[in-house]
Amino acid sequence: ASKGQWLARRARHTATLYAGIQQSIWQLRAEVQGQSQRQDYGYPNKTYQLGGYAVYNLSGSVNVTPDIKLGLRLNNIFDKDYALANDYAVDGMNGLLTLTYTPKL
Repeated sequence: ASKGQWLARRARHTATLYAGIQQSIWQLRAEVQGQSQRQDYGYPNKTYQLGGYAVYNLSGSVNVTPDIKLGLRLNNIFDKDYALANDYAVDGMNGLLTLTYTPKL
């Protein structure tokens, strides 16, 4: 891009803010991720304004044993409809369940 022009799909402002708590065998975390508006370019020679957005996520984990951790992450908990690129859908609310084995050697 030329000086002063936006790069496609790149926000001028982005932020991630989170807060969490950790105890001996468990932890919880809440976060918000946001981006300001962005431009996208289409064919032929069209320019689209993509709106800014904020999504909220929650995560937590618990040590089931000293070697095994069970985790859960929920993304976009308010099911925000937003776009990273023109005409491409993003996931609504989604989650990830993890089981981590870390042997003590």
